[in-house]
Amino acid sequence: MKPKIGFLTIGLAPRKGFLDWLPEDFCVLENGVLNEIPEEKWEDLAPEDNEVPLHTTANDREIILSSEKIEPLLEKAANKLVQNGAELIIVLCSAPLKRFKCEVPVLLPHNILRNLVDKMLPAGKLGLIAPDPGQENMMRKNWETEGRKIFFVPHPPYRGKEMPKSQISLLEKCNLILGDCFGYDVSFRVSLQGKISPPVLLVREVIMVILQQLQDWERKKQKDWGEKDV
Repeated sequence: MKPKIGFLTIGLAPRKGFLDWLPEDFCVLENGVLNEIPEEKWEDLAPEDNEVPLHTTANDREIILSSEKIEPLLEKAANKLVQNGAELIIVLCSAPLKRFKCEVPVLLPHNILRNLVDKMLPAGKLGLIAPDPGQENMMRKNWETEGRKIFFVPHPPYRGKEMPKSQISLLEKCNLILGDCFGYDVSFRVSLQGKISPPVLLVREVIMVILQQLQDWERKKQKDWGEKDV
């Protein structure tokens, strides 16, 4: 039996073509914060002064939501996935969201990324690519440490724009670069990596490695159970 993984987006599920990067052999369940709210109420979740903007898509358009307003809604959307049989939930947002109550394990990508970057670059120059200039203070607060300097570059992931040469030149000065949003896909990394020398990490690819490990574990478990039945 395929393990049931619940993917929770801050926007509207299902995200068309968004999970094509997943390994095989998973039963995919999807839900989103906006699925639990009437469309005429979506504007109420827009960021106000001093609120952190988060970018997502819904009905083929880009939508900007307030981190502070969507955080209390994540638990309800997650519980719907649990009711549908999810054994693990992965939040498809890399912002430093607060942990919420849930009956199954919840993977918050920011925590994984933070541990990974801390090991890879405890000190040095970290390039952060994020969708919105309004995220810079949040990014600096969550990534800046003693000995680590932040180079922040705002670049929208859903509009297909080439990154300006000035931003590429800035990133070239870094020791490590993180595309800190699920919206950046593999083609974006490949294109950027072809223009700069520092290594580029993507949220999607980091989470994919974890899922591949779970996939290997599931296959081994099925094999072991099959041998016991013989």
